[in-house]
Amino acid sequence: VFERRDPIVMGRPQSDARALRSGNFKWIFDPKNGLQSLHQLERDARESRQFNQERPEVVQELRAQLNEWNRRFGKATKQGDGRADEAVGD
Repeated sequence: VFERRDPIVMGRPQSDARALRSGNFKWIFDPKNGLQSLHQLERDARESRQFNQERPEVVQELRAQLNEWNRRFGKATKQGDGRADEAVGD
């Protein structure tokens, strides 16, 4: 069951990739190459299986949460080149 909570956003300064954890789900997105993966942690704690195709509504919701997070905190999380994080595309 997907529960909306304040997301936990993770990333490394040397990478544009972001991971967002919300409830039982973890979504990883790399804007440079467009790669993404959705993991349902209760069913797959090792994150060896992707649930993108099975749960597209969760991917959409987590993408929206990451965009909101970037709008709110992007300026406080500068990337290496000094520009603020940008919204995640479709």
